[in-house]
Amino acid sequence: MNNILNQTKLYTAGLFVLGCAIFSQCSKNTETATPVVVPTIVSFTPAEGIVGTVVTITGTNFSTTANTNKVTFLDANAARIAATVTAATATSITTTVPSGAVTGKIWVQVGDSIAKAATAFTVSPPAAAPTIASWTPANAAVGGTVTITGTNFSTTASTNKVTFLGANAARVDAIVTAATATSITTTVPTGAVTGKIWVQVGDAIAKAATAFTVDASTTPATTYTNTIKAKLATCTGCHSNYGTTYAVDKSNATKYNGRIQGTSGNIMPQGAPWSAADKALMQAWVDAGMPE
Repeated sequence: MNNILNQTKLYTAGLFVLGCAIFSQCSKNTETATPVVVPTIVSFTPAEGIVGTVVTITGTNFSTTANTNKVTFLDANAARIAATVTAATATSITTTVPSGAVTGKIWVQVGDSIAKAATAFTVSPPAAAPTIASWTPANAAVGGTVTITGTNFSTTASTNKVTFLGANAARVDAIVTAATATSITTTVPTGAVTGKIWVQVGDAIAKAATAFTVDASTTPATTYTNTIKAKLATCTGCHSNYGTTYAVDKSNATKYNGRIQGTSGNIMPQGAPWSAADKALMQAWVDAGMPE
């Protein structure tokens, strides 16, 4: 009799455990799953360019944290090659055509989801290597304007990367304000020291035969006229009055500086953040009381 009672208890307990397990699983199945947000690529501009070209990708569901978006281009082995993302919003990504890229579709990955462009981005053949023939003046202080003469420069100013020698043999980016195929206008950047000027177009780099002398003894203060006006003029994508008059720019200088440094509001300029050297110039100008 006792055996029968024990078996009945065990059977009842087993049914109870099984019932709980079924109920628990059913409850899980009825929970609402978190929807997966999938990015999409609507378009990109420009449609073609050489290595180093800045490309803006428009779409949806991108991450607003730039480095969380993984952008890749096709390479010669039909593999994917990662590109650097410099800025991002939920609907726009700014990136650069990486070295080794070939014509093919752009991909954007956010988390585990991948968006593939409907059409291919055309990677143009590399242009002839640039050369540096001369520059004027032979020496200048930080903030001074320098004109570089040579060949095979890009006629799009921002596609020419000009660098000066910096401390510890580092390279310091300079601002290119104008360019033709044979001439580049730039400014000696903060942190530059006496050394050779380099000009990079795509993957090709031209190095001056002799050193440019940075005249530290006459280094001028960063002013609106010699530096800041030209830089703010690059921000006209949103506001056409930027970089036009000292009065307008001075009245907004603190706001500009906060956005350029990335400490307040939207990033400025959109899609093309300033380099560290540019930011240092802006900060120096504001700290000095925004001299005209």
